[in-house]
Amino acid sequence: MARGLLESEGIEAEVFDEYTIAVQPLYSTALGGVKLVVLERDVGQALDILREQRAEATAYDEEKLGRCPRCESVRIGDNPLRFGIILLAIVTLGIAWLLLYRKYRCEECGHSW
Repeated sequence: MARGLLESEGIEAEVFDEYTIAVQPLYSTALGGVKLVVLERDVGQALDILREQRAEATAYDEEKLGRCPRCESVRIGDNPLRFGIILLAIVTLGIAWLLLYRKYRCEECGHSW
């Protein structure tokens, strides 16, 4: 994806070791991971483009997830008791529709909704 993004901006880019790691994932550490290579003269511009894309993706993720209705924080996660409550309900009552139950918990203020 990074290569396609850079090429759409007119920067030549190559990806190395992607197929080797796809076939042998354990080689990833030895090879240093998948490598995205650009010409030396384009490094600064390529980094700027990739940083901008990352910032946009992060902003999108925060917007998509939403905010806490109490404190407006974006640090939201699943309620840690959700799985236990659902499992207990299924085992004791046999109510499978509780799997659709969704509850969030704010990591800042602890509010659940």
